[in-house]
Amino acid sequence: METINNLVNQITDTKQITNQGKDFDLDKLVEKLQEHAWVLIPGFIIDHHNMYIFKLLTAYFSGHKYFTDEGYDSAKGIYLKGPIGTGKTTLMVFFGTYIHKYGVEKSKSFLTTSTRDISKKYAVDGFKALEIYTKNSFQKKQTGYGETPITSKPIHRCFDDFGLEDSSSKFYGQTSNVMAEVILDRYELYKKYGMLTHFTTNLGGGDDVEAVYGNRVRSRLREMVNVIELYGDDRRK
Repeated sequence: METINNLVNQITDTKQITNQGKDFDLDKLVEKLQEHAWVLIPGFIIDHHNMYIFKLLTAYFSGHKYFTDEGYDSAKGIYLKGPIGTGKTTLMVFFGTYIHKYGVEKSKSFLTTSTRDISKKYAVDGFKALEIYTKNSFQKKQTGYGETPITSKPIHRCFDDFGLEDSSSKFYGQTSNVMAEVILDRYELYKKYGMLTHFTTNLGGGDDVEAVYGNRVRSRLREMVNVIELYGDDRRK
């Protein structure tokens, strides 16, 4: 009970901090979010490898100007790359969970999906399985004719383990590079509706992306995401 009460108090504190405008005390918010992370994710560790990234992502998802001051674009998504086991997925899942539940910047709320799961769904249902990540990735409202997408409220998504999915999935003999199709569609939705796309990946630079997904995807990603690298040792060892 004490832990839950402390968490509720911390949630109130973070809202009080961010209600002070875009120049709020970012370091104080980082400190509070670390406390959240330790409660929500047992064994969560902040150290010299990920402290800067944690602060950077806190600024991004809270709308603090520190993110743009560091040379990044707050209107783009996050492409978090790095070696296996450095905690990329853990960081993105934490921020996704925190924003969804308690909201520092609700407009940056997002859902996380494994690219391998998307590839498997395509193998069962074909391109129909991809629509939830592309043209149907909007909040809905009920009308007399059923559900209607609210184009002013796109559903932002994080694709986890980008590059580990089967890049030549088959549906009734039809082969497709599933994530390339998703990215090309979401690029158009990003340009038209501001739909954000995030990634966690072990892929290296642009040449690695091009080798798997082609030059068009590499080019689109330049416009869609901020590339951020998380260094460190494998935390799973």
